[in-house]
Amino acid sequence: GLGRYPSAIVAHHEGEPLFLPAELHGAASRVLVVDDDATNRLVLSRLLARLGLEVERAEHGAQAVERALEAPFDLILMDCEMPVMDGFEATLKIREHLPGGPPIVACTAYSSLEDRARCLAVGMEEVLAKPLTRARLEAYLDARFDRGVSSSCSGGG
Repeated sequence: GLGRYPSAIVAHHEGEPLFLPAELHGAASRVLVVDDDATNRLVLSRLLARLGLEVERAEHGAQAVERALEAPFDLILMDCEMPVMDGFEATLKIREHLPGGPPIVACTAYSSLEDRARCLAVGMEEVLAKPLTRARLEAYLDARFDRGVSSSCSGGG
């Protein structure tokens, strides 16, 4: 049974069980996916949906700011390079209007230390390199929302 995982529910993706943090299941688990590439939005949205999360999408930063101010989200996955308004400016605006708002995570092809520093400087809390895999996304969700519950690693590091 799930005795070892009292605060988690299980979903399945590609035949593998996924243990979801309690904070990220149920009616309040809303994620905003922001990316100007339709394929990236679709892939990430499907992955999150398979994890049992409700997904909203935005095509650029200005749309992301609008959506974030309209309704609460538990997590925002933000591309950095987009037309209209990039992810950096969008993050600054969201932080300005919603201090203490949801975690904003950069999903970007740029993953140098300089890029990471720029993301963190504008108020993003983590940088996940593209292409974003299920394993990497699940590891982030687990660490961020419910440390250790679904960790398959033993011990610290």
